[in-house]
Amino acid sequence: MWERINFIANLTPSKVIKENGVATAMEFEQYFFDGKEYHLTDEKLTIKADYIISAFGSKNEQPAIAELVLNQKGKVDINRHTMQNNSKPHVFAGGDIIGTQNLVDAVNDGKVASWFIHKYIGSKHGINYGDTPNLPGFFTEIDLVDISTEMAGVKFDNPFGLASAPPATSYPMIRRAFEMGWGFTVTKTFVLDKD
Repeated sequence: MWERINFIANLTPSKVIKENGVATAMEFEQYFFDGKEYHLTDEKLTIKADYIISAFGSKNEQPAIAELVLNQKGKVDINRHTMQNNSKPHVFAGGDIIGTQNLVDAVNDGKVASWFIHKYIGSKHGINYGDTPNLPGFFTEIDLVDISTEMAGVKFDNPFGLASAPPATSYPMIRRAFEMGWGFTVTKTFVLDKD
């Protein structure tokens, strides 16, 4: 199921276009990669937008970030449940900028934030999506095939599991894997000083 999203490659944002103080479009510069380095071209592209979400390369030194309240560690202060900034509820953050220390958790930050961004934008238009994330499902006849298996006397719904790797680092990540249908997980090594 397509969500009417277009991925446009080889563009870098150059300017937010505003009317009466409200963002209406984003201007991009086109670039190409010659195999060794990136080169900007003279081509520019303007895309109309009701909302602009900065999702790549944000750093604390940027002016927009400097306006946000930071926590004691100098990271953007957020509500860990919704990923919303505690001082500006229209700003959502995850990854390095909030102190997330690995890629898998950063990806999960993005998944959590995407639901709450969806919910936040909906609320601005009088739409209440409820408290529980409810994303569209996907089902085909192949889902009716029994792929359960038994290993060492233990039955698993399916033979696919997580190895001892970053996706098996924490309880929330393992729980989410089970919710997504993984059959088992081999956890990372636990040590006494791990919280």
